[in-house]
Amino acid sequence: MRRAARSDAGFTLIELLIVSMLALAVSAIAAPAFSSFRESQRARDAARLVERELQTARLKAVTASRALRVRFNCPAAGQFRVLEVTGVATTDNSANRCSPTAFPFPGPNDTLRATPSLDSPVIYLPDGAMLGGTVMHFEFSPRGQVFSVSGTGDTTALGNDAVLTIIRNGWSNTVTVNALGRIKLN
Repeated sequence: MRRAARSDAGFTLIELLIVSMLALAVSAIAAPAFSSFRESQRARDAARLVERELQTARLKAVTASRALRVRFNCPAAGQFRVLEVTGVATTDNSANRCSPTAFPFPGPNDTLRATPSLDSPVIYLPDGAMLGGTVMHFEFSPRGQVFSVSGTGDTTALGNDAVLTIIRNGWSNTVTVNALGRIKLN
């Protein structure tokens, strides 16, 4: 009269279907949120790149005791370069100043004042990222001060904070530069 002991160690097909349907529903809800989070992080990474390069340019200007300019959309949209100010107007305001072939990185190591040796390579913003609003160019002095640079090369001390907006796929982040040269990612 003994019954064989029955093992209940497994899951039934119904239980497995319920759990898999719940997992599918949770992933369907979480996927758009994760995609949105990933896009916002990519926009922040692009802004962080701009902020880091501005910081580097300021530090390099102070370290090398040479003025450096950061020009955006140089040589094309979504690109920028750090350029040495030589003090020679024909070099500094040259129409092809952003060209990496005309002014290569690394620059030649000679003693000619008109030959920049501290120019950076072309820096590319991540795919889909661009500068929004009014695009400013900056010049960092050997003392760490910051100036805005016009299209003709004229420099003006910053009176107020300058805000750069970096946009990527509908997300935006800002980088603020104040008159003393402090650079902050917002």
